[in-house]
Amino acid sequence: MLAILDWELATAGPPFADVAYLCLSHRLPPGVPALPSLPLPLPAGVPTEAEIVRLYCDASGRAPPPAPAWRFFVALALFRAAAILAGVGARAAAGNA
Repeated sequence: MLAILDWELATAGPPFADVAYLCLSHRLPPGVPALPSLPLPLPAGVPTEAEIVRLYCDASGRAPPPAPAWRFFVALALFRAAAILAGVGARAAAGNA
């Protein structure tokens, strides 16, 4: 298997938006049931956020985004997660979940 894609979560736009969404669990605080975070220290074999970005850049031939742009993509990923959870909550409240 080469990849598993969830087209509902795929972004049509800057690829780093998807990379930041992939890295979101590295940034979340522990204890949020709907948004699991990674334990610290990271388990063996789990790459850090910086390693994920570097691996993506190496594979895609893209330069890493500057720090302000990366922070924007992380903020976008948080907004995306909040929007998804709001939709899930609304469907659950309506009995459509």
